[in-house]
Amino acid sequence: MPRAPTPAVQGAEGETFCRGVQMTDASGVAEIRTVFPGWYPGRAVHMHVKVQVDGGQTHTGQLFFDPEVTSAVYEKEPYADRGEQDVPNSSDGIYTQSGGVTVVAVDVGESSSAGSVTLGVQRA
Repeated sequence: MPRAPTPAVQGAEGETFCRGVQMTDASGVAEIRTVFPGWYPGRAVHMHVKVQVDGGQTHTGQLFFDPEVTSAVYEKEPYADRGEQDVPNSSDGIYTQSGGVTVVAVDVGESSSAGSVTLGVQRA
């Protein structure tokens, strides 16, 4: 039976960032419910992730979003007042280092959106 998603941060109402920890189930699956990330000058829209393996090795990376998805989300409140991001994925240094493989698949709905990504860590 799947576990219910855990909010990204307990008690972070009104904050401009989200941080949280989510453990995977026995199959290595975690489900996280959060907000679509905002943007800040000089960077493409992204979210940071860390994947820790057995309390040791950690992969730190960034996940990006398809430009059409970002535009669709940013047409809605509360994002609409902020306007479009100033740096597209193709101009973001971290995105270009990834070769474009760190894009989260997202289905944009009327009042919510859902996305998924598979992360793997190659053990040294």
